[in-house]
Amino acid sequence: MSPLQFGQPQNCIQVDFALEAKCHAIASGLGVKVLSRLISRLRHRQFGMLVTTSFLTDQAYGELVEDGHPIVVCAGGDIAQLLIEKANLASASQASRIAPVRAALQ
Repeated sequence: MSPLQFGQPQNCIQVDFALEAKCHAIASGLGVKVLSRLISRLRHRQFGMLVTTSFLTDQAYGELVEDGHPIVVCAGGDIAQLLIEKANLASASQASRIAPVRAALQ
């Protein structure tokens, strides 16, 4: 659990959140067990963030949405997309390097 500050130091608010990070293979999705662990650590008025190099399984994501838990998910596809955009690798000279990544995201 870590406090996150919003606003200027002299007039800010702090929001507590829980972070769970998992490094898994691209084809190995995270299931309900990992999500349940994060949910169980959340207290009143807290949110959670799940960062993974893979993805949430359909069942885990469905339960997250259906139950309305305040959890932000940043999955492998999101991370790859951000890296592509931020590194500006879409130039013609780099296109062959990012083609497999783009194909995997679709």
